[in-house]
Amino acid sequence: MAEVDSPEWWLRSIHRRLLDRRPNVELCREYYDGQHRLAFASRKFAETFGGLFGAFADNWCGLVVDASVERLQVQGFRVGENPEGDADAARIWQRNNADSESQLAFTESHVAGESVATCWVGDDGLAEITWEPADTALVVSDPKNRQRRLAGARFYLDEWGYEHAELFRPDNVYMWRSKTPRKGSTLTDSSRVHWVADDSIAGSRFDGDLAVMDNPFGVVPMVPLTNNPRLWRSPEECAIGSEIQQIIPLQDAVNKLIADLLVASEAGAAPLRYATGYTPEIDPKSNE
Repeated sequence: MAEVDSPEWWLRSIHRRLLDRRPNVELCREYYDGQHRLAFASRKFAETFGGLFGAFADNWCGLVVDASVERLQVQGFRVGENPEGDADAARIWQRNNADSESQLAFTESHVAGESVATCWVGDDGLAEITWEPADTALVVSDPKNRQRRLAGARFYLDEWGYEHAELFRPDNVYMWRSKTPRKGSTLTDSSRVHWVADDSIAGSRFDGDLAVMDNPFGVVPMVPLTNNPRLWRSPEECAIGSEIQQIIPLQDAVNKLIADLLVASEAGAAPLRYATGYTPEIDPKSNE
């Protein structure tokens, strides 16, 4: 059992929190992509039509998100009391292709409720900005002061199947990777991941059993981009701020209504007419 506030403790804690939020994040992403469930369908409807309408969706979720995100654009940065935009900050922003990358982060925040921006020093010695999705990165703030970030971590899967973890603290950065490669999604149950120190990143060193490098900034260089933030929301509940989460019931109702209209149109497309107790007369010449 790792000691509280130790690097290993933060690694397991943040990993678990990310796994707790993943089901809601994945649900919101599916609705944004148009992969909807057919809710509100009665048992008789399901028995009659089976999976006939399972792939159908009149996707309004994508429109709700995209209509908002397309109006978001970073114009510049003001530093201190200077009313003019800071040219150095603008160059850093452009060098990192952040105009387009930030749009992806805004979309993720609207869909999943949150994304994370990480700032670091790139291999070329210049400032580097990367963007992390809601289910692979998380920042933990001081409960007494939300502006003070205690720790942040991001996880990713490399091309060889190894899962990597990077833990950012105000003083140091710690790095691990899974002992063996595997197949599957980026995150698995943390209790089943055998983490080993990873000193393959330039600038890292071994400190006992840990791979560590200095954090020159003195703060956690990860900033959460939270959509619809709340004072009472915990890090696990990021999907509460999702634009998708709020309209899922309406989207389900629309899908059910359209499915009912399709059933009605099929039944009314070729109506049958018949009469009983009537024998038509046949013309003996034409046999009609």
